[in-house]
Amino acid sequence: MNLAGRGIVAIWHDILLEGQAEFYEWHNREHMPERMGIPGFRRGRRYIAVHGTPQFFCFYEGEDLGVVVGPAYLERLNNPSEWTRKMMPYFRNMSRSVCNLRYSEGPGEGGFIATLRFSASKQNEEELIETALPQIASLPGVVGVHFCVADGAASNIPTIEKTFRKSTDMCPPYTILIEGSSARFVQAAATTLLADVPADVGVYQLENTRSNLQGAHKR
Repeated sequence: MNLAGRGIVAIWHDILLEGQAEFYEWHNREHMPERMGIPGFRRGRRYIAVHGTPQFFCFYEGEDLGVVVGPAYLERLNNPSEWTRKMMPYFRNMSRSVCNLRYSEGPGEGGFIATLRFSASKQNEEELIETALPQIASLPGVVGVHFCVADGAASNIPTIEKTFRKSTDMCPPYTILIEGSSARFVQAAATTLLADVPADVGVYQLENTRSNLQGAHKR
């Protein structure tokens, strides 16, 4: 496993044009540091779309599902800051899955990631884990492949923060993440996988990351 934990929060969304400049300041200076201040949260990353939609993909790696649905995280979701309350109405086309990590393989972390969101495939979970995903992990330019299964109850817990968004979040049941060293490599790997997994695909480039992986939070 080359992720930092087995509890994953995966989020896709657009931001209205008039809110984008402030979104970057909020997300860089308040939101990511706040999330990494929650005990058990180990790393957060934000990406921007190269191909496909929505515009942004963010995911957070927690120690386990108990962390990413735990009381400390819910306390933040139910007590959003004034800046967060201001930013939420700019969000559009929001998908959010709180997941268990079922599979993770690869030699590193890539600057590009392909995300595949789907509800069913020609193969069941075990076939994906045993056959299809290891093959994808061995493709040229691929440095990480991760398979996340949403916990529907955890993903749909009502929170105060959600009430400030203009529409109800969607929750993809399954997510595959393919990390690589270029957009071309991860797009090719995603195309290969689509023969077995019909999915909504986006290719994203890393913009920001923040972590607690050294055991100390840098402020």
